Amino acid sequence: MDRQEIEGKKVLFIYPHIITEKKILRDIVKNEYEAYKINCHLTAMEIVKHYKNPILFLNVDHGLTVLEWEEYAKSIINSLETGDVKIKAIVDEGSRQKELLSGCHYLNQYINLGQDVSKSVTNILAVLKKNNAMGQRKYIRIKCRNIHQASFSVKKNKNIHLGMVNDISSFGIACSFEKRPILTMNERINDLQLRLNGVPARGSGKVIGIRDDGKIYVIQFDRNNSQKFKDLITNFIFQSLQKNFEQLVKKYSRPQFGAGYNNKTISYAAQ
Repeated sequence: MDRQEIEGKKVLFIYPHIITEKKILRDIVKNEYEAYKINCHLTAMEIVKHYKNPILFLNVDHGLTVLEWEEYAKSIINSLETGDVKIKAIVDEGSRQKELLSGCHYLNQYINLGQDVSKSVTNILAVLKKNNAMGQRKYIRIKCRNIHQASFSVKKNKNIHLGMVNDISSFGIACSFEKRPILTMNERINDLQLRLNGVPARGSGKVIGIRDDGKIYVIQFDRNNSQKFKDLITNFIFQSLQKNFEQLVKKYSRPQFGAGYNNKTISYAAQ
């Protein structure tokens, strides 16, 4: 089993609609898929070569004509450098592009963005599930760099114990304390405060693991924690994923093409 089968596939939204950027992307990350936005189709082509076998969602209401988007999809799918890429078009409910898409070979199946955002999310998740985008992992886990980015505190015996989050997922955290407290396996933590990128939220959990001779604790979050607590974690994961992804975008960006799109996809694909 290769790494991608374990970790899953990257999901890229190229020129995402506003509702996708503000709402849908977070809902997809909340469902434990690694989803990213990118606002350059040429740079996206380079990133596809880097990742191999990602799933692309193209906003065909933006930038290129439908025929140019069709040629773009064709150039990626037929390239020996991009692997087994899956591509879906996304169109706004009132878009005139739908009629043109029906005549396409690579983009004839599309996802309609309507007023019912939950339905759009459900349709996108169905595509991701069909293509095993999650892989074998259950949760997206983010490694944290320092205590300013991700910290926490627990209250025990009227004392506050401060610490750093080493990594985090919607399931829980691996963490270390500034001063080692006395925590035991299966101990309940009823007063746990997270602070992610400076934003606090209070929840609860349970110690399910102790590693490195008591230096690292693994705490599982309770499922009945507040929505504020859960949203804080989802937003942190989404922002961290995108921030890391932007470094890759910067590396592969192709500014020499500048503005304008006509036939750039076709000539670029042949390079």
